[in-house]
Amino acid sequence: MTDLLPCPFCTGTAQVCGEADYGGVYVACLTCSCALGEIWDRDAMPEHAFKSGAEAIAAWNSRTVPDTHVLLPKEPSQAMCDAFNRGREYLTWGDCYRAMIEAASQGSGDK
Repeated sequence: MTDLLPCPFCTGTAQVCGEADYGGVYVACLTCSCALGEIWDRDAMPEHAFKSGAEAIAAWNSRTVPDTHVLLPKEPSQAMCDAFNRGREYLTWGDCYRAMIEAASQGSGDK
């Protein structure tokens, strides 16, 4: 069986849960409890009704970041801190947040 990738939200360890004969198989993060394929998930998205651990693992490992989202570093870069510290220049906290996200996406790599 293929190894599970870390949780995309907290990088925690994931685990296959449930049984195919008793409501299905799903994957859950042991740290933040994020899950894919739980019973309430399957009601809205029948494609998440996994019949085997291999199916659940394949789905968990193939998730991608939506086009409307960006990945951020665990720790803010200096550019992000600088954007935050210029907060008084922004009209709203949303503007400040967007400036920090923009600074993060520049990929300076500094921490």
